[in-house]
Amino acid sequence: MNCPNYEKKNDQSCNLKECLRTSERYLRIVLNDSTAVFDRIFCDSDTIAFIDQIDALMDAGAILKNGNTCYVSRVTWNGKDVVIKRYNNKGFIHSLRHTIKRPRARRCWLNAYRLNILGIETPTPLAYIEKRKGPVVWQSYLVTEFVNGVDICHFLEGKQTSKQECDAVIRQVKGVLERLKSHCICHGDMKPANIIVGQMGPSLIDLDAMTVLRWKWLFFFRKSKDYDRLRKGISI
Repeated sequence: MNCPNYEKKNDQSCNLKECLRTSERYLRIVLNDSTAVFDRIFCDSDTIAFIDQIDALMDAGAILKNGNTCYVSRVTWNGKDVVIKRYNNKGFIHSLRHTIKRPRARRCWLNAYRLNILGIETPTPLAYIEKRKGPVVWQSYLVTEFVNGVDICHFLEGKQTSKQECDAVIRQVKGVLERLKSHCICHGDMKPANIIVGQMGPSLIDLDAMTVLRWKWLFFFRKSKDYDRLRKGISI
């Protein structure tokens, strides 16, 4: 059986293509070894400078994570407080696989816009960049707004957090889960660390494993794994 709202999801996929090309809102840049799309509210006339300096900017910023698979840094550009996530190269086969599947930064970019269309809170995507060696995407970058908040576990366990605030956030998270369910969307890594609670409430991050599923049985199989990850950290 098909998931409900499947036709609506197809319409959303058509709308998502708008954020991959130059328009009034977006700017697509193609250089010799790089392809990028920028939201014009973030970066317009100085896009090439940003692409050229991105690694240096990250090194000079506040490093949030420096792992084997990704490198995350908080930086300021054009007066905006942003987070840059670089998906690291792990060799030719790894890069070739992600070139075929599409780079993770591109997937996150599209998934973030899908959530925006559905009214689900996630940090605003501002740019994604692919750097190539020949035909292979060697590294990719995602730029999003910085959300000032803490992960949901720290929020719920915080000494300054009242029971009313905890209850309100849990209700909001349940609402997010219901909205994802109504569109057959699985986050793919729904652990508490990927739910940030800020001024706008709970916000989903790390969207590169997010999938929209056509078949209801497959959705419920994937959804159960998502919920199990979440319940290991919080009672919901």
